[in-house]
Amino acid sequence: MQAFDLPISEQYPMTPRIYDVNSHIITFEATVLSCSPAQNGSFDVVLDRTAFFPGGGGQEADQGTLGGQTLLGLSEDEGIVHHYTPVPLEAGEVVTGRVDWEHRFSDMQQHSGEHVLCAVLHNRYGVDNTGFHMGHNEVTMDVNGIFSAEQLAEAEQEANAAVYRNLPISVSYPNEDELSGLSYRSKIEIEGATRIVRIGDEDDILDRCACCAPHVLKTGEIGLIKILFSEHYKGGTRIHILCGLRALNAVNLYQTQVRQIDQLLSALPEETFDAVRKLKDTDSEKKEGLVRMQRRMISLMAGQTPSGSDPYVVFESFEDPTSAREFVNLLTARRDGIVALFYPRDEASFAYILATREGSVKPWVKDLNQTLQGRGGGSDAMAQGTVRAARSEIEAFFNR
Repeated sequence: MQAFDLPISEQYPMTPRIYDVNSHIITFEATVLSCSPAQNGSFDVVLDRTAFFPGGGGQEADQGTLGGQTLLGLSEDEGIVHHYTPVPLEAGEVVTGRVDWEHRFSDMQQHSGEHVLCAVLHNRYGVDNTGFHMGHNEVTMDVNGIFSAEQLAEAEQEANAAVYRNLPISVSYPNEDELSGLSYRSKIEIEGATRIVRIGDEDDILDRCACCAPHVLKTGEIGLIKILFSEHYKGGTRIHILCGLRALNAVNLYQTQVRQIDQLLSALPEETFDAVRKLKDTDSEKKEGLVRMQRRMISLMAGQTPSGSDPYVVFESFEDPTSAREFVNLLTARRDGIVALFYPRDEASFAYILATREGSVKPWVKDLNQTLQGRGGGSDAMAQGTVRAARSEIEAFFNR
């Protein structure tokens, strides 16, 4: 069995983590200390050491195989890493573990990139990281500060400059005396062993942060840190980022989409924004023209509406709800009974407006909603909502 000088906490026993020594070691041998039945028919295996990260701090657990079996999951309890396998392993047996490198490395790129960007924001603006989540499509980091687009762009440039400096990243477990003399970032109060991830050399430190996850060995392995967008969140800022190969894939996707838009608009890449804005302005002008034309049309249609007191049902299409309500108001002025306008929302539903100048539409609305899977309400004089029904069903309802 290959020997490692694995750091072990002086504060409480824990499974030694091979990724604390070298996160690139993904094949290892270990001795099974115990194996017991677990939930869902799996088996809980504890090893004398492991290269598998059990998850935590916003990063999901590693994937891989142990003893030739696909790992079903990992967890940690009081420093002990539990490996879940589909069949039991014998206590005392020496087994081989293999970490899924593609999954591990991608996660390390995201997490190490987040550390670098958070360090830059902390050093520049004195803000703290208050949250971190790593998903498959993006990474989010929350900080307790508000930033302009220019400030985030500058921070992104500085973070990538730190990537190109290829700074070393190291892990340590300081004792209480050592820890008391260190300045480091931490999102939460930590009980027990404090694992410090340092970016930089002793004489050139970019960051110290309490963190439980494996990281790349040098910042150059991060490859690229890209801020996708940001938003205000709980009084601070939530920043959406991608790093490494995920960032490259995202940039390639955006570039492909821009090229496709350019082809549709017959525009050069640097002209995309102006071309889209011009198209939007033209579309808005056309819609405004249609609305004006429709309002003239509804005035003519309303003028031809016969008077009467029986329910009057109309099916029409409208570009905007304001025109629809105006049409109903014109119809109501000419009739004594219920006026019902239906206009399509999609293939399976209609929006409706019910109105009357005498009595109340509420009994009609209640019956309509119960009969035709409707939702909506309003005042005695007018109500609005939707129904999931065909035109024939609506007509049958009013012809009862």
